[in-house]
Amino acid sequence: MMGYLARDYALYAELFKRKGDTPKTQENLNKAIEIFKECGADGWVERYEKELAEL
Repeated sequence: MMGYLARDYALYAELFKRKGDTPKTQENLNKAIEIFKECGADGWVERYEKELAEL
């Protein structure tokens, strides 16, 4: 369940990224990363940390 929540936050981040709202994008990516870390999903954490660094 928590993995789905994290993916939802990542999806919201993508939506805000397309709208050009960088602060909201960063906020949602950070939430997604935190939840993925709790779940132990290191691959997803890596992916979204890279995306966050590109902003």
